[in-house]
Amino acid sequence: MPTWIELDQQFRELQPALRLHRLDYQWGDAGVYYHLAGGGISDATHRFEALARIAGAKLSELPPDLLTCLELGREDPAERWYETLKVPATRSNHACL
Repeated sequence: MPTWIELDQQFRELQPALRLHRLDYQWGDAGVYYHLAGGGISDATHRFEALARIAGAKLSELPPDLLTCLELGREDPAERWYETLKVPATRSNHACL
């Protein structure tokens, strides 16, 4: 599995190809959904999704007190990563109490 530094580098390499894309987040009674929008499907979008799955799986290596309830509650590794992207750097898992 790649290191966090290697993952960062691989995500950054995708920036030019994904400059028009955004990660949409939708929630409601039917659940929570994420969608990479703003551009077409390409090798870069597939690579981004693969990296998101790797990063989400890698989060399980961290101590649980560093993650929020939303991250811990996600079974899908990509969704776990997307939840992480939503949380500010000054994160807190106090909502888990």
